[in-house]
Amino acid sequence: MKQETQHWTERKEISNKSGISILLFFMKLVGPGFVKVLVIPVAFYYYLSSKETRRVSKRYLTRVHKAIRDSRFTEASQNNTREIPATALRYSVAGLLGLDRAQKVRWFHVYRHILAFSHSMVDRMFAWKYGLPESKYKGSDFDCLAEVLDGKGKGAIILVSHLGNFDVAISRSHLNPETTFNIVINMRHSQTFNQFRGKIFSEKKVRFIDPQDITPMTMIDLSQRIDQGEILVIAADRTTTSDSSTSVGIKFLGAEANFPIGPFVLAHLLQSPVYTLFSIRKSGNFLIDFKLFKSQIQLPRSNRQAAITCYAAQYANQLESNCKRYPFQWYNFFDFWSRD
Repeated sequence: MKQETQHWTERKEISNKSGISILLFFMKLVGPGFVKVLVIPVAFYYYLSSKETRRVSKRYLTRVHKAIRDSRFTEASQNNTREIPATALRYSVAGLLGLDRAQKVRWFHVYRHILAFSHSMVDRMFAWKYGLPESKYKGSDFDCLAEVLDGKGKGAIILVSHLGNFDVAISRSHLNPETTFNIVINMRHSQTFNQFRGKIFSEKKVRFIDPQDITPMTMIDLSQRIDQGEILVIAADRTTTSDSSTSVGIKFLGAEANFPIGPFVLAHLLQSPVYTLFSIRKSGNFLIDFKLFKSQIQLPRSNRQAAITCYAAQYANQLESNCKRYPFQWYNFFDFWSRD
């Protein structure tokens, strides 16, 4: 039962130096498409060897499948019809490999989830290392993203998630090379991968900040950097510690889950515009979903906790909506609904 309540930062890293080096070598030699073929058996081996990953993946897919099904029934009842709405049919059939209302999540759905994550890692490293053509980016929000990241005027805070691939959206191939990114990420977890991350990003204006190292001096520095046009990127769908005081319970895909309060507290202190960014792989391209979340986050002393809960719930609703549309692209392989 220990794994049931183990925080994600306590999980053992699965990456290794030789594997990442081989991946980067083949990526340079033959391109990302062929590398994605090579990782198919690797993903299957990981599926077979990691019982815990299979368990949490199936639990998540079961939840999102139920949420899709419930949404479909709600929409049908509102329309006073027994027919399945076309949008819900697309989400349930195309999104979950042909599952109908009576079926359960099967082993091949879990495998596809793991494989999608493996492919996203290839996309991530290729985008940062070699860049992607602008033609790969789709969606009306792309121009807005490029405008915010142009390095002119005041910077911004971007809330990202483990859904899709935000690295691809902010890769250097199509944006102002002068823009500097400050990415808040747990550097103590996945140390091997982060070492390679540092090598990949060594020539780029990217600074990594471990959330446990944020101090009042860090906040002053970040405030100055944002005033100068730099961008702060932080994930809003995963807590960085097991301390319950750093999270808030929000209903997500039918059950209460822990969402971090840190991103909203940071945004309040820095008084910077806050955006949400989802970069979804679709038909070989990347669909950019980039929206203004709040022009400023306000946390009044009188009802601070209620305000944080409201912001976190708003973000959770956005995340849930995208999970329903693209269920295999939320790469959070941990027991997200464990409240212990």
